[in-house]
Amino acid sequence: MEKNSKVTQIIGNGTWNSPQYGLFYKFEIHMENGDMGEYMSKTQEQSKFIANKECTYNIEGKDYNGTTFYRIKPVEMAKTSFQSKPADPERELRIARMSVLKASTDLVINGIIKLEEIVKYSKFFEDYVMNGNDSVNTTPPKQELPF
Repeated sequence: MEKNSKVTQIIGNGTWNSPQYGLFYKFEIHMENGDMGEYMSKTQEQSKFIANKECTYNIEGKDYNGTTFYRIKPVEMAKTSFQSKPADPERELRIARMSVLKASTDLVINGIIKLEEIVKYSKFFEDYVMNGNDSVNTTPPKQELPF
């Protein structure tokens, strides 16, 4: 069950060596609302529960030989410090340029245009892809396009 409370006390409570996961450091965590449970950390200096700080946690009881032991675990919140990389306004333009350059390269390979004309044709294609401008039909190039 997810709960919120302030950590009032953290007591080191030894270690436990898991056959599968290795060494864990045990801590007894006391909360302001009266909850108390054991937290296990892979590091000796755990940083999930901090004294006098409010936190969100889950606590669940486990029965062992007639005694109930409580495990307490922090709720992992989305990291608010993470910021995605700002969108690159030039990204779409670069993608379009790669695409139209490939189309123009195909025209060169097939002998339809000369290598020296590749940039000119690429710019016609780019203008159409990025702006929807049919510059071939509205502004005739100096040389007639082969298609």
